[in-house]
Amino acid sequence: MFSSNNLSSNTEAIFIQKNDRSLGIANNSHTVLDWQWALSGELMEEFLTADGKSFTSTPDYKTKTFTQIFQNRDPRLAETIMPAGFKTDPNNPTAYLIKPSFGGYLQIKFYPRDPALRGGWDANYTDLPIMRYAEVLLINAEAKAELGTLTQADLDATVNVLRGRVGVPALLLATANTQVDPVLAARYPNAQGANKGALLEIRRERRVELACEGFRFNDVLRWKTGDLLAVAPHGIYVPALGAMDVTGDGNPDIAILENEKATGPIDQLPDAVKTKLVKYYLDGGAFYLSNGTSGYIMMTVDQKNKRSFVSPKYYYKPIPLGQITLNPNLKQVFGWDK
Repeated sequence: MFSSNNLSSNTEAIFIQKNDRSLGIANNSHTVLDWQWALSGELMEEFLTADGKSFTSTPDYKTKTFTQIFQNRDPRLAETIMPAGFKTDPNNPTAYLIKPSFGGYLQIKFYPRDPALRGGWDANYTDLPIMRYAEVLLINAEAKAELGTLTQADLDATVNVLRGRVGVPALLLATANTQVDPVLAARYPNAQGANKGALLEIRRERRVELACEGFRFNDVLRWKTGDLLAVAPHGIYVPALGAMDVTGDGNPDIAILENEKATGPIDQLPDAVKTKLVKYYLDGGAFYLSNGTSGYIMMTVDQKNKRSFVSPKYYYKPIPLGQITLNPNLKQVFGWDK
Protein backbone atom coordinates (compact mmCIF):
# COMPACT_ATOMS: atom_id res chain seq x y z
CA MET A 1 0.00 0.00 0.00
CA PHE A 2 2.79 2.47 0.86
CA SER A 3 5.84 1.27 -1.07
CA SER A 4 4.43 -0.05 -4.35
CA ASN A 5 4.94 1.47 -7.77
CA ASN A 6 1.54 0.22 -8.93
CA LEU A 7 -1.62 0.42 -6.82
CA SER A 8 -3.96 0.33 -9.82
CA SER A 9 -5.13 -3.21 -9.08
CA ASN A 10 -5.09 -2.90 -5.29
CA THR A 11 -8.71 -3.30 -4.20
CA GLU A 12 -8.11 -1.42 -0.95
CA ALA A 13 -7.05 1.75 -2.76
CA ILE A 14 -10.07 3.96 -3.47
CA PHE A 15 -8.23 7.00 -4.79
CA ILE A 16 -4.51 7.21 -5.59
CA GLN A 17 -1.92 9.58 -6.98
CA LYS A 18 -0.33 7.72 -9.87
CA ASN A 19 3.42 8.23 -10.19
CA ASP A 20 5.57 7.11 -13.08
CA ARG A 21 9.30 7.50 -13.76
CA SER A 22 8.82 7.42 -17.53
CA LEU A 23 6.39 10.33 -17.30
CA GLY A 24 8.49 12.25 -14.81
CA ILE A 25 5.73 12.18 -12.18
CA ALA A 26 6.99 11.59 -8.65
CA ASN A 27 6.53 12.47 -4.98
CA ASN A 28 8.96 12.99 -2.12
CA SER A 29 7.28 10.90 0.58
CA HIS A 30 10.44 8.80 1.06
CA THR A 31 12.24 11.80 2.55
CA VAL A 32 10.56 10.96 5.87
CA LEU A 33 13.53 8.65 6.42
CA ASP A 34 16.20 10.47 4.42
CA TRP A 35 15.51 13.66 6.37
CA GLN A 36 15.02 11.87 9.69
CA TRP A 37 11.38 12.59 10.41
CA ALA A 38 10.75 11.16 13.86
CA LEU A 39 7.64 9.69 15.44
CA SER A 40 6.72 9.65 19.12
CA GLY A 41 7.19 7.02 21.78
CA GLU A 42 3.50 7.46 22.60
CA LEU A 43 2.58 6.24 19.11
CA MET A 44 4.96 3.29 19.44
CA GLU A 45 3.33 2.31 22.73
CA GLU A 46 -0.17 2.12 21.22
CA PHE A 47 0.74 -0.74 18.87
CA LEU A 48 -0.44 -3.98 20.44
CA THR A 49 1.69 -7.01 21.17
CA ALA A 50 1.45 -9.94 18.78
CA ASP A 51 -1.01 -11.72 21.08
CA GLY A 52 -3.39 -8.76 21.10
CA LYS A 53 -2.49 -7.36 24.52
CA SER A 54 -1.60 -3.73 25.14
CA PHE A 55 2.12 -3.05 25.09
CA THR A 56 1.70 -0.81 28.13
CA SER A 57 0.47 -3.77 30.18
CA THR A 58 3.98 -5.23 29.99
CA PRO A 59 5.60 -4.54 33.41
CA ASP A 60 8.88 -3.17 31.97
CA TYR A 61 7.50 -1.42 28.89
CA LYS A 62 8.87 1.95 29.97
CA THR A 63 12.46 0.69 30.04
CA LYS A 64 12.56 -1.47 26.93
CA THR A 65 15.42 -0.51 24.63
CA PHE A 66 15.12 0.29 20.95
CA THR A 67 15.97 -3.25 19.86
CA GLN A 68 13.45 -4.75 22.31
CA ILE A 69 10.33 -2.73 21.48
CA PHE A 70 9.83 -4.46 18.10
CA GLN A 71 9.83 -7.97 19.56
CA ASN A 72 6.45 -9.76 19.44
CA ARG A 73 4.50 -6.72 18.28
CA ASP A 74 1.76 -5.88 15.80
CA PRO A 75 3.61 -6.20 12.43
CA ARG A 76 2.43 -2.71 11.46
CA LEU A 77 4.85 -1.22 14.00
CA ALA A 78 7.89 -2.26 11.94
CA GLU A 79 6.19 -0.94 8.80
CA THR A 80 5.63 2.45 10.41
CA ILE A 81 8.72 2.99 12.58
CA MET A 82 12.12 1.92 11.31
CA PRO A 83 13.04 -1.32 13.11
CA ALA A 84 16.49 -2.28 14.31
CA GLY A 85 18.58 -3.65 11.45
CA PHE A 86 16.61 -1.94 8.66
CA LYS A 87 18.54 -1.58 5.40
CA THR A 88 17.70 1.00 2.78
CA ASP A 89 19.22 -1.31 0.17
CA PRO A 90 18.77 -5.09 0.60
CA ASN A 91 22.08 -5.61 -1.23
CA ASN A 92 23.96 -3.38 1.21
CA PRO A 93 25.05 -5.19 4.40
CA THR A 94 25.12 -1.96 6.40
CA ALA A 95 22.06 -1.31 8.55
CA TYR A 96 20.64 2.21 8.81
CA LEU A 97 21.46 3.92 12.10
CA ILE A 98 18.97 5.92 14.11
CA LYS A 99 19.92 9.42 15.19
CA PRO A 100 19.18 10.15 18.88
CA SER A 101 18.97 13.86 18.12
CA PHE A 102 15.66 13.10 16.39
CA GLY A 103 14.33 10.87 19.18
CA GLY A 104 15.15 7.59 17.46
CA TYR A 105 11.74 6.54 16.14
CA LEU A 106 12.23 7.19 12.45
CA GLN A 107 9.29 6.95 10.03
CA ILE A 108 9.59 4.38 7.25
CA LYS A 109 5.94 4.31 6.23
CA PHE A 110 5.88 5.45 2.57
CA TYR A 111 9.60 4.63 2.21
CA PRO A 112 10.19 2.55 -0.98
CA ARG A 113 11.88 -0.74 -0.16
CA ASP A 114 13.13 -1.00 -3.74
CA PRO A 115 16.04 1.46 -4.30
CA ALA A 116 15.07 1.63 -7.98
CA LEU A 117 11.97 3.57 -6.98
CA ARG A 118 14.02 6.31 -5.35
CA GLY A 119 15.41 8.81 -7.82
CA GLY A 120 16.63 11.55 -5.50
CA TRP A 121 15.39 13.49 -2.50
CA ASP A 122 12.28 14.69 -4.38
CA ALA A 123 11.77 11.78 -6.75
CA ASN A 124 9.91 8.80 -5.32
CA TYR A 125 8.04 6.77 -7.91
CA THR A 126 5.67 4.83 -5.69
CA ASP A 127 1.92 5.35 -6.02
CA LEU A 128 0.38 7.33 -3.16
CA PRO A 129 -2.91 6.22 -1.57
CA ILE A 130 -5.08 9.30 -1.02
CA MET A 131 -8.13 7.41 0.25
CA ARG A 132 -8.30 3.75 1.14
CA TYR A 133 -10.84 1.27 2.40
CA ALA A 134 -9.28 1.01 5.86
CA GLU A 135 -10.35 4.58 6.59
CA VAL A 136 -13.93 3.78 5.62
CA LEU A 137 -14.00 0.78 7.97
CA LEU A 138 -12.67 2.81 10.88
CA ILE A 139 -15.17 5.62 10.29
CA ASN A 140 -17.98 3.05 10.39
CA ALA A 141 -16.75 1.42 13.62
CA GLU A 142 -16.20 4.72 15.44
CA ALA A 143 -19.58 6.14 14.45
CA LYS A 144 -21.44 3.08 15.71
CA ALA A 145 -19.43 3.05 18.95
CA GLU A 146 -20.28 6.73 19.58
CA LEU A 147 -23.95 6.12 18.76
CA GLY A 148 -24.10 3.16 21.15
CA THR A 149 -25.20 0.71 18.45
CA LEU A 150 -21.90 -1.13 18.05
CA THR A 151 -22.11 -4.95 17.94
CA GLN A 152 -19.54 -7.71 17.66
CA ALA A 153 -20.67 -8.19 14.06
CA ASP A 154 -19.81 -4.55 13.39
CA LEU A 155 -16.32 -5.02 14.81
CA ASP A 156 -15.82 -8.19 12.79
CA ALA A 157 -16.73 -6.31 9.62
CA THR A 158 -14.45 -3.35 10.36
CA VAL A 159 -11.64 -3.33 12.93
CA ASN A 160 -11.14 -7.08 12.85
CA VAL A 161 -10.73 -7.05 9.08
CA LEU A 162 -7.72 -4.80 9.59
CA ARG A 163 -6.33 -6.76 12.51
CA GLY A 164 -6.93 -10.05 10.76
CA ARG A 165 -4.85 -9.18 7.74
CA VAL A 166 -1.76 -8.66 9.93
CA GLY A 167 -2.42 -11.61 12.24
CA VAL A 168 -3.39 -9.60 15.34
CA PRO A 169 -6.17 -11.21 17.45
CA ALA A 170 -9.67 -9.86 16.98
CA LEU A 171 -11.15 -7.07 19.09
CA LEU A 172 -13.89 -8.55 21.29
CA LEU A 173 -16.62 -6.12 22.30
CA ALA A 174 -17.42 -7.66 25.70
CA THR A 175 -13.75 -7.96 26.65
CA ALA A 176 -12.90 -4.41 25.60
CA ASN A 177 -15.78 -2.94 27.60
CA THR A 178 -15.04 -4.91 30.76
CA GLN A 179 -11.24 -4.72 30.63
CA VAL A 180 -10.65 -1.08 29.73
CA ASP A 181 -7.04 -0.15 28.98
CA PRO A 182 -6.10 2.32 31.78
CA VAL A 183 -3.48 4.08 29.63
CA LEU A 184 -5.98 4.79 26.87
CA ALA A 185 -8.62 5.78 29.43
CA ALA A 186 -6.22 8.37 30.89
CA ARG A 187 -5.28 9.60 27.42
CA TYR A 188 -8.91 10.06 26.37
CA PRO A 189 -10.80 10.84 29.60
CA ASN A 190 -13.91 12.06 27.77
CA ALA A 191 -14.61 8.64 26.23
CA GLN A 192 -17.71 7.49 28.08
CA GLY A 193 -20.73 5.20 27.81
CA ALA A 194 -21.37 1.49 27.68
CA ASN A 195 -18.94 1.13 24.76
CA LYS A 196 -16.14 3.12 26.41
CA GLY A 197 -13.60 0.31 26.20
CA ALA A 198 -14.45 -0.50 22.59
CA LEU A 199 -14.36 3.17 21.62
CA LEU A 200 -10.88 3.50 23.11
CA GLU A 201 -9.70 0.45 21.17
CA ILE A 202 -11.16 1.87 17.96
CA ARG A 203 -9.27 5.09 18.60
CA ARG A 204 -6.12 2.98 19.09
CA GLU A 205 -6.79 1.17 15.84
CA ARG A 206 -7.32 4.44 14.01
CA ARG A 207 -4.05 5.86 15.31
CA VAL A 208 -2.09 2.71 14.47
CA GLU A 209 -3.60 1.92 11.07
CA LEU A 210 -3.64 5.51 9.79
CA ALA A 211 -0.35 6.64 11.35
CA CYS A 212 1.57 9.21 9.26
CA GLU A 213 -1.33 9.67 6.83
CA GLY A 214 -2.41 13.09 8.07
CA PHE A 215 -5.39 12.18 10.29
CA ARG A 216 -4.06 12.53 13.83
CA PHE A 217 -4.35 16.31 14.29
CA ASN A 218 -7.98 16.44 13.17
CA ASP A 219 -8.81 13.31 15.20
CA VAL A 220 -7.46 14.88 18.39
CA LEU A 221 -9.51 18.01 17.80
CA ARG A 222 -12.62 16.04 16.86
CA TRP A 223 -12.37 14.01 20.06
CA LYS A 224 -11.82 17.26 22.01
CA THR A 225 -8.58 15.98 23.49
CA GLY A 226 -6.46 18.92 22.39
CA ASP A 227 -4.42 18.79 25.60
CA LEU A 228 -2.55 15.87 24.00
CA LEU A 229 -0.98 18.38 21.61
CA ALA A 230 0.68 20.08 24.56
CA VAL A 231 2.42 16.89 25.71
CA ALA A 232 6.11 16.83 24.77
CA PRO A 233 6.66 13.55 22.89
CA HIS A 234 9.45 11.28 24.03
CA GLY A 235 11.94 9.25 22.03
CA ILE A 236 13.71 5.98 22.72
CA TYR A 237 14.72 4.83 26.20
CA VAL A 238 18.42 5.09 27.05
CA PRO A 239 19.42 2.92 30.06
CA ALA A 240 22.67 4.79 30.70
CA LEU A 241 25.29 6.93 29.03
CA GLY A 242 27.65 4.96 26.83
CA ALA A 243 27.50 2.65 23.85
CA MET A 244 24.27 1.21 22.50
CA ASP A 245 23.33 -1.49 20.00
CA VAL A 246 20.62 -0.06 17.75
CA THR A 247 20.83 -2.50 14.84
CA GLY A 248 20.12 -5.68 16.78
CA ASP A 249 23.36 -7.48 15.93
CA GLY A 250 24.64 -7.41 19.51
CA ASN A 251 27.42 -4.93 18.76
CA PRO A 252 27.38 -1.27 19.84
CA ASP A 253 26.72 1.18 17.01
CA ILE A 254 26.29 4.58 18.67
CA ALA A 255 27.26 6.20 21.95
CA ILE A 256 25.55 8.93 23.96
CA LEU A 257 27.92 10.88 26.20
CA GLU A 258 27.74 14.05 28.28
CA ASN A 259 30.37 15.80 26.17
CA GLU A 260 33.33 15.10 23.93
CA LYS A 261 35.74 14.80 26.85
CA ALA A 262 33.55 12.59 29.09
CA THR A 263 34.54 9.29 27.49
CA GLY A 264 34.44 7.24 30.70
CA PRO A 265 31.40 5.12 29.74
CA ILE A 266 33.19 3.79 26.65
CA ASP A 267 36.83 3.77 27.81
CA GLN A 268 36.79 0.01 28.44
CA LEU A 269 35.70 -0.83 24.91
CA PRO A 270 38.29 -2.11 22.41
CA ASP A 271 39.77 0.61 20.22
CA ALA A 272 38.37 -1.08 17.11
CA VAL A 273 34.86 -0.73 18.55
CA LYS A 274 35.30 2.82 19.82
CA THR A 275 36.51 4.15 16.48
CA LYS A 276 33.39 2.85 14.72
CA LEU A 277 30.93 4.34 17.20
CA VAL A 278 28.85 7.29 16.05
CA LYS A 279 28.92 9.60 19.06
CA TYR A 280 26.29 12.07 20.27
CA TYR A 281 26.76 14.55 23.08
CA LEU A 282 24.21 15.96 25.49
CA ASP A 283 25.98 19.31 25.62
CA GLY A 284 25.29 19.77 21.92
CA GLY A 285 21.84 21.09 22.78
CA ALA A 286 19.87 18.91 20.36
CA PHE A 287 18.34 16.65 22.99
CA TYR A 288 18.46 15.67 26.63
CA LEU A 289 17.55 12.59 28.71
CA SER A 290 14.50 12.72 30.96
CA ASN A 291 16.44 11.49 34.00
CA GLY A 292 19.66 13.37 33.32
CA THR A 293 22.04 10.54 32.44
CA SER A 294 19.34 8.03 31.50
CA GLY A 295 15.70 7.91 30.48
CA TYR A 296 13.75 8.96 27.44
CA ILE A 297 15.28 11.15 24.76
CA MET A 298 13.59 14.55 24.89
CA MET A 299 13.98 17.57 22.65
CA THR A 300 15.58 20.63 24.24
CA VAL A 301 13.08 22.95 22.59
CA ASP A 302 10.38 21.29 24.71
CA GLN A 303 12.40 21.89 27.85
CA LYS A 304 12.91 25.58 27.12
CA ASN A 305 9.52 26.38 25.60
CA LYS A 306 6.73 24.41 27.24
CA ARG A 307 3.87 23.58 24.92
CA SER A 308 0.36 24.72 25.72
CA PHE A 309 -3.12 24.16 24.34
CA VAL A 310 -5.61 26.98 24.87
CA SER A 311 -9.23 25.83 24.94
CA PRO A 312 -11.53 26.60 23.21
CA LYS A 313 -9.34 28.90 21.10
CA TYR A 314 -7.19 26.23 19.49
CA TYR A 315 -10.18 24.09 18.54
CA TYR A 316 -11.02 26.78 15.99
CA LYS A 317 -9.15 28.58 13.24
CA PRO A 318 -9.09 32.37 13.11
CA ILE A 319 -11.03 34.31 10.54
CA PRO A 320 -8.48 35.42 7.89
CA LEU A 321 -7.46 39.06 8.30
CA GLY A 322 -8.21 39.69 4.64
CA GLN A 323 -11.83 38.65 5.14
CA ILE A 324 -12.24 40.94 8.15
CA THR A 325 -10.79 43.80 6.09
CA LEU A 326 -13.32 43.13 3.33
CA ASN A 327 -16.21 42.83 5.77
CA PRO A 328 -15.89 44.92 8.99
CA ASN A 329 -18.97 43.16 10.39
CA LEU A 330 -16.91 40.01 10.85
CA LYS A 331 -15.44 39.74 14.35
CA GLN A 332 -12.54 37.55 15.35
CA VAL A 333 -13.57 34.64 17.59
CA PHE A 334 -12.31 32.73 20.64
CA GLY A 335 -9.45 35.07 21.44
CA TRP A 336 -7.75 35.01 18.03
CA ASP A 337 -7.77 38.82 18.10
CA LYS A 338 -4.99 38.75 20.69
